[in-house]
Amino acid sequence: MEASDTLQNLCDIFSILHDGSTAAWIGDKELLVLEVDCEYLASRIDPSYKSFFIEMRHVSRLELHPWRVESLPKIVLTEISEVFQAELTFLEANVENEAVRVVCNGPSHLVDYWGGELFVNCSGVVVFDEGKRMLTVGQLNEICKSYWDDVDKKIEANVLEEWRKMGRRVD
Repeated sequence: MEASDTLQNLCDIFSILHDGSTAAWIGDKELLVLEVDCEYLASRIDPSYKSFFIEMRHVSRLELHPWRVESLPKIVLTEISEVFQAELTFLEANVENEAVRVVCNGPSHLVDYWGGELFVNCSGVVVFDEGKRMLTVGQLNEICKSYWDDVDKKIEANVLEEWRKMGRRVD
């Protein structure tokens, strides 16, 4: 797989796991595995599932640029244990300067910041569900799409029901 494909796949994974949060990590920059809690998607595979596992090989960049109060100096965290010492919730991801930039919330009493920008690059990435089944980006995207399609149907059904209660004609 080409480096640009890996970068785009990594970006897509963080984007699809929107609102997912880092729960745990294991490994080093040669092989780093993140456990990401994203129950609303994981439970679509199996109702008992809550998480996905992102396996990154040969991590060449891992930085967290935390958001801190202005009176504190700006810092950049690069040690895995520091980057993931507090839960990070993924908000959005894009490719920027040969890395994936993930905007994260991270309220925690453990640290003096409330989120930040996570920059990641690696030579390979795969995702597994809790049953250790490898998922492609396409499969993850289908899971996500089906979730949002169901949400849209529920919203539409609720709106139609409210209109019926108000005596409006619904065709």
